[in-house]
Amino acid sequence: MRPTGIFIIVVSAGVIILSYLSPELEDNVATSVVIMLVRSLVITLVWYVLLAPIAKWLFQKFIAKRKSEYVKDLEEIISMFPKFKEIVNYCWKLSNDKKGYIRIRSFLSTSFYYLLLSK
Repeated sequence: MRPTGIFIIVVSAGVIILSYLSPELEDNVATSVVIMLVRSLVITLVWYVLLAPIAKWLFQKFIAKRKSEYVKDLEEIISMFPKFKEIVNYCWKLSNDKKGYIRIRSFLSTSFYYLLLSK
């Protein structure tokens, strides 16, 4: 934690506490805007500093437990990627005669169709 980070946290906490303790400040529009900005900053900081690392750690722990169960499935999916690439390239070339939105629609529909049929 740098001094600027500590300063921002202290000021943010102070503004939040002040906003809850004195409701007459909410009548002032500028104060309300500052309070909303500080609240959003605090929520963002709490998410990125506390919640996101904890969620990442829990997810990695969950994946590590289940890794042996899904290794075969993952290897099968990864082995299919070159085939998927071929299908997508083929469908893009197949829709070459169309333009704009119609080309994209045609490309996506034929790609999904062939990808669902491939195994």
